[in-house]
Amino acid sequence: MKKRISFRSAITIVALFAAAIVFIVRTFKTIHPAPMRDFERAITFHEQKCFEAAVIKIANGEEIWLQSGKRIVIQGADSPKGKDVIPAIRELERLVLGRNVTVCPCTSSPQDKHGRWRAQVFISDKSVAELLLEKCLVGLFYYAECNSNIADALYLSYLKGWNSGLNRCREKMTIQSKDAKNHIGATAVVEGTITSAKTTSSPFVFSMEGLKIVAFREDIKRLKSAGLTPEGWSAGTNLKIFGQISDYNGPEIILRSAVQVLEIK
Repeated sequence: MKKRISFRSAITIVALFAAAIVFIVRTFKTIHPAPMRDFERAITFHEQKCFEAAVIKIANGEEIWLQSGKRIVIQGADSPKGKDVIPAIRELERLVLGRNVTVCPCTSSPQDKHGRWRAQVFISDKSVAELLLEKCLVGLFYYAECNSNIADALYLSYLKGWNSGLNRCREKMTIQSKDAKNHIGATAVVEGTITSAKTTSSPFVFSMEGLKIVAFREDIKRLKSAGLTPEGWSAGTNLKIFGQISDYNGPEIILRSAVQVLEIK
């Protein structure tokens, strides 16, 4: 014959069960994952407020994921699309995957619409974007609202990569300005003669046969600090310019750095 549990015993069991639940809940409240910020160590690097963190994933040729949970867009790098991205991913894996990197977020507009952080990324004291550009594994994407002082270094690395003829720069081109419309999206050295110039307000716009050269206010300051005098360029001036040919009401090259000006006559 089965024994029945007394009412008092049942109350005791319920109370013990409830106490156990309370104990478990309190225990788990004190045992929780370390905050994401604990995976980042704040440092000062090249007089900037930066942090160190480990890279756990390479998303493409311009985006890395950190152990802290942040997704970083490497400023200066423009990831190739399709199968062309594979060499860039492999190089990033070799350079930074599983290692600590120095991340220096943009001082303005630090995040994009996808919640990714825009930042310069360094391994030791080497700029990752510059290393990729020197091997011509990525294109150059210059975000003017973020750390404009890096323009010269980026374009110098990009020109070095272009001159090397490596990887994406195997088909490097030197073209005449009149042919620029046939090379939208390409990076090239373009030669031509200025036919008209607007230099009384920003941006400066120089019209060549078949191509516009555009320089914005901050870029004009940078050009002048390098010893160039773009306000003196007028009709008849011959230019040899390096850059990406984009389409904005016709072919144009944005002049960001004195590095892009290869020859003036």
